[in-house]
Amino acid sequence: MTNQSTAAFMVIRQKNGTVVKQWQNRWDGQMVDGHEFMPFRIDEIHSAISSSSDTVTIQFPETKPIVGLVEAAVSAAYIVQLTIKKYAFPNVTTGGTVVATTTGEVVQASMNTQVVQVVLGSSLDPVGAQVPPRRYTTTILGAPARR
Repeated sequence: MTNQSTAAFMVIRQKNGTVVKQWQNRWDGQMVDGHEFMPFRIDEIHSAISSSSDTVTIQFPETKPIVGLVEAAVSAAYIVQLTIKKYAFPNVTTGGTVVATTTGEVVQASMNTQVVQVVLGSSLDPVGAQVPPRRYTTTILGAPARR
């Protein structure tokens, strides 16, 4: 039996593609694949074909740098890419198998005295006629087809 561990990797970008932060939530004090440690938690990656409210919720510790970054992310609609990888011991910081990945725009944030919660929105409703309240960009939808 092999022991396994999971880690989440986050890349935060401005709309023009400039990388703002690269974080991982597993190895405290270590840089892994260019990602610094940040203790964040992904509450849920939820996707449903018939849902117009597909979202991802991320929680961060409430600190001044995080609050400042989140305020900028909400006002400028930063794009966040999340990747969850599975690692087998003893090679815990190299390789890894991608388990899930999602990309979304920061659409909402809230906080209390301990936690900053960020909500990402990323998908259109492919079945219904309702479009969720999001700004769609080529980063989320891809470049349009050219003839």
